[in-house]
Amino acid sequence: MRRTQGFTLLEALIALAIFGLIVVMATTGVVGALRAQSLNEAVTSSQARLRRVTEVFTQDLRSSVLGGVANTPYVSNDHEVSFLTLTGGAGDKVLPHDYGQGNSFPNADNLFLLWSDPNTSATTLQGHHVLLVNDNGDATIFQVTNVTAVAGTTYQYNVVHNGCKNLISYTDARTMTLSTRAVGYRFDAGSGTLYFKDGSSAEVPVAFDLSRVSIQYVYQTDAGTTVVRGWPLTDASGQPVRTGTISGQNVTLARVGLVVTAADGTQGSRATRTISGEVEMSSNPSLKLNKVTPCN
Repeated sequence: MRRTQGFTLLEALIALAIFGLIVVMATTGVVGALRAQSLNEAVTSSQARLRRVTEVFTQDLRSSVLGGVANTPYVSNDHEVSFLTLTGGAGDKVLPHDYGQGNSFPNADNLFLLWSDPNTSATTLQGHHVLLVNDNGDATIFQVTNVTAVAGTTYQYNVVHNGCKNLISYTDARTMTLSTRAVGYRFDAGSGTLYFKDGSSAEVPVAFDLSRVSIQYVYQTDAGTTVVRGWPLTDASGQPVRTGTISGQNVTLARVGLVVTAADGTQGSRATRTISGEVEMSSNPSLKLNKVTPCN
């Protein structure tokens, strides 16, 4: 009678090795699939987050007044930028400053305004920021402290801004005020946080865990070529100017861009994504903003 034999030790070890290899391969495949899924989710999340950041930034920048950047509330450079947005109205004419007062216009802390809205009073300006701009494109921004009607006149008001001067010259062709607010964005590289600030209010975080935020200033020459800079052109006092010269060529600020980078995912499965966007700076043929000087 023939005797049935079992597995030898060698056969058992070989079987165990094959089984272990199959388990390792299966586990590796599952882990790889999970990592790929995690990476894809991180990429999608990162792209969506960066897209939201650029959309908010570009939407605010599209409403900037007359296409200029400023140094209030932040000093505009490669990681922060400030600009002005309109809060209503098409502007109100400023009367010659010797109207009822003999002080020189740039050194005065008040101005006389011809109010354009017959349905409201200019006293609504009190406590709000106003942009004063002349026909040369020079401007300043200040907070109105008091508004009173000029006796014996219609729609004429004395607008006072204590602690500030007009700073700019009065031009007969066009000197006017616009109701505005000064807003800005600032990136803190240490915390990876992008902040938003509206005037003198406290800054508010709008995005977290960002790797890099870069502001780009795109200038166009008279010949139609472009020059990209990390800082805006400034005058001798450090105030940003919309028009100037670069390498002997006359240029105008045409666009402002934002480049945002973030890395998401777990260690070993991190996805780094960058999204950029540019906004054409608005232009008004009849009233151009070249430089905004904060009041003092």
